[in-house]
Amino acid sequence: MQFKPEGFPRGVRIRKTSEYNALYTGKRVSGSMFIIYYKHMGTHSKAGITVSKKVSKSAVERNKLKRRLREIYRLNRNILPDGISMIIRVLPKAAGADFDEIKKEVLSLFTVIASKKHGNSVD
Repeated sequence: MQFKPEGFPRGVRIRKTSEYNALYTGKRVSGSMFIIYYKHMGTHSKAGITVSKKVSKSAVERNKLKRRLREIYRLNRNILPDGISMIIRVLPKAAGADFDEIKKEVLSLFTVIASKKHGNSVD
């Protein structure tokens, strides 16, 4: 998929409920601030981010977390194997974390995903 390196266009976002449901039934890795659900789905990688009101009642805080996670994903998606789609679910502990803490945990989870063996078939 061709797009600007600084963008996060519709083509790399998970937008449909059916895509979210398919990923929630896939594999997952957990950290103290995030749970990442992932699955091999086609040739293009996609990402979705969910931040519930349990994380923060403030929409400003929830949107800030989403922006930070999109940026971390955008700059580091090359770590992940091709075709791996994921949902990053934010846990309440992430609400008070700074960017470096968030980045460190997400990158460690990406490394765990990348180290696992992935078949080319859709599960």
